[in-house]
Amino acid sequence: MTNSAPQLQAYSIQFCGMFNFSPIQREMLRTQPMYQKAVITNQTVRSIISRQYYPAFRPFILNDCPDKEYMELVSAGVAFPNCTFEDYKPNGQVMPSPVFNVEKVSVTFYNEAFRTGIYSFEIRVVDAQGAEVPLDVEELSSLVKFAREFDSKIITGGQTMRISDFIEKKMLVLNSNGDFISISEQQGSVYYNGSKLKTWITADLANFPAGYEPDHALFELGTSAPYLTASTAGDFRPSKLYLDSIISGKISVFENWSALCLQDTFILLASNYLQQGELVWRDTYMKIYKFNLYCKFYLFKVNSEVTTKGKLSVTRTELARFLNLYHMEMISYNFLPNLIFANIKQTLGIHGESLALMEKIENSSKILREESDRLLNILLAIIAFTSLVSVIGDFSGLIAKLYGNAEPSMVVQQGNTWIALVVLLALIVFVTGRYFFRKRKL
Repeated sequence: MTNSAPQLQAYSIQFCGMFNFSPIQREMLRTQPMYQKAVITNQTVRSIISRQYYPAFRPFILNDCPDKEYMELVSAGVAFPNCTFEDYKPNGQVMPSPVFNVEKVSVTFYNEAFRTGIYSFEIRVVDAQGAEVPLDVEELSSLVKFAREFDSKIITGGQTMRISDFIEKKMLVLNSNGDFISISEQQGSVYYNGSKLKTWITADLANFPAGYEPDHALFELGTSAPYLTASTAGDFRPSKLYLDSIISGKISVFENWSALCLQDTFILLASNYLQQGELVWRDTYMKIYKFNLYCKFYLFKVNSEVTTKGKLSVTRTELARFLNLYHMEMISYNFLPNLIFANIKQTLGIHGESLALMEKIENSSKILREESDRLLNILLAIIAFTSLVSVIGDFSGLIAKLYGNAEPSMVVQQGNTWIALVVLLALIVFVTGRYFFRKRKL
């Protein structure tokens, strides 16, 4: 490690990802001894939050929603102590893994109809006595880059497993038989995760060396780039244009902190601030981040499942319900939560995802109208054809009389009439039924 790397005075590293669940799985996980419902019972805190957030968003902070709409479960204390990584390779070099505790495991269930949730957990590097060990920028960057990979292997309680297996079999385990909620793409679960966990980092830094700026640390920690990538010459040093484009999206309101949200990372870099402010960021603002991750995933999932014929994977009623519950522009009476909310929303491209979905819905409506017109034309053609058959039948009867042929019996005429009516009715039911079925699906 580079001795000159600025050291973190206070930090938090949290990882999160998506999963799909059934109502039964949610109830089974709720009864696990590891978890309890995250409810803010302190009346002073509740009063402060109530004064800060609009009623539509307030229940997501206080966990006061009906359980079928939103429910957060949390673990108490250290969930998995004295963990290490197997084959720890920061910057491609094998090194001894730091010892860390896995803490603050959280599972958040969103609306039951959509059946998508978010899990998260925090890691804290500790010494042999369990005391927290300070890290520098280089150590933190290396640790985050390795830990967020699903294929990285963790050693916990004498067991070695991949991060993805650790999440399933330790955090999302449902019963003593070892049943768990899968996060695997092969199980048709959540492919939005990709190969990496989402990362939430808050850190206090001080004493920056000459030539190394806070924006460099924001870039390196936010992108998991090696230390000094942004400030020294090398093959992977970002161009000034790219660096400026990344940093230009940061939130910078006060002199003592700046924050940067990227597609897979949220990083807060502060100076002598987090000893007092970490609780607010971890317990309130991270919920804003998770809320937006969920909205992004839902819209992405619906968008990606639209068929080439414009058929949606959800009904208009379900989509309207999602928008009524989760589509918000403002969440707070105060400017800072709104600023953080808007910045995360913009970075994750939620507005663009919404526009893309609305465009697909409009295209689906056009396809429906075109097919409806086509079906109506078919129906009219059937009626016209039936009328033509009737006319031909009357004409052929007239010809038969002119040539002295006997008239068909009444029974035969009635039989032919009923057959024609049944065929006509079946065709009408088929065409109109297909029309209304497609309309309902859209």
